[in-house]
Amino acid sequence: FQKNGHMPRELVLLHVDDHQDMMSPRIGERLDQQHMDLISGDHFSLLKPETVEAAILSGAVGKGSILTPLIWEVDKLHLRHLTLRPTPYVYAIKRALQQDMVLGHPLQRISVQCERTERESLLSSSNYVPTSKVDDWLGHLPDGVPILLHVDMDFFNNRFDGSSSWQDAGRCHDISLAEQQTILREIFAGQKARGLEKRIMDDSICLSPS
Repeated sequence: FQKNGHMPRELVLLHVDDHQDMMSPRIGERLDQQHMDLISGDHFSLLKPETVEAAILSGAVGKGSILTPLIWEVDKLHLRHLTLRPTPYVYAIKRALQQDMVLGHPLQRISVQCERTERESLLSSSNYVPTSKVDDWLGHLPDGVPILLHVDMDFFNNRFDGSSSWQDAGRCHDISLAEQQTILREIFAGQKARGLEKRIMDDSICLSPS
């Protein structure tokens, strides 16, 4: 984004993750519609990586809230979430503000709300499709829109999932290495079959404490 000098008006985010990452960060909106770190009071912009790093260090942005600023700064975001705990619905994404219950009134944090919608109207606004099927994940994409690929490796195995008692948890995401490799092959075969590789402007591969 910094190299391009501007935020894209429209973007496809191919999100491979065991989590949504759409929690509310402690980022607020100023009167001039710019964003600020509510903890430090400093300016926050995805066009200025140093402000993002500062917000991570302050605690304003965490690993569960990394997508929310992106949703706010891109006019139309097509979020496709490959997850092994999908829902049968597709959603329109709405921006919202919520009061910060820790820092107190009148500070409000940016957040997002997902409202069920029909596939026919999916591309009319920012949207969210969670699915476990690669064909659905790569389907219904707008033509010619640049793609950002984000892979969190806990999609493939997340038995820990933030709990030291993971062996006693109700859900233990601990699929075999062979299953993980099969899904990985499907992901890249699906992208290649649709000719999406040339549209991927950047990619990010992350390790979670999983």
